[in-house]
Amino acid sequence: MNMHDPVVAARLALLPFALVQWTVVFVYVKLMLRRELATPMRVILVGPFIVAMVGTVFGQLNVYTAMTRVASPLEADDFVFWLVVIENLLAAGLLVRMVVRSRSALREPPP
Repeated sequence: MNMHDPVVAARLALLPFALVQWTVVFVYVKLMLRRELATPMRVILVGPFIVAMVGTVFGQLNVYTAMTRVASPLEADDFVFWLVVIENLLAAGLLVRMVVRSRSALREPPP
């Protein structure tokens, strides 16, 4: 395998999408935990969050398909399947961890 192989280039092109996903999770949690943010605004922010999370997966699949001409990347390349699964699990874990830590910090009385 060399760097001029389209499969290797496509696999490397998928990696930055994780940063996008994790940044979206980080910003979403920081916005949702603000006390001054009204409840209707919190409901409105769920839509863009879901679109961004799902959009990164579709973006990864479209980039891989465009670079390799493989019609179904999740079935054809195990690396892509596991990369998408692991990135989404890490994003979900980051979301849960940040929410739990922030809520416990809000419940503790200030010293």
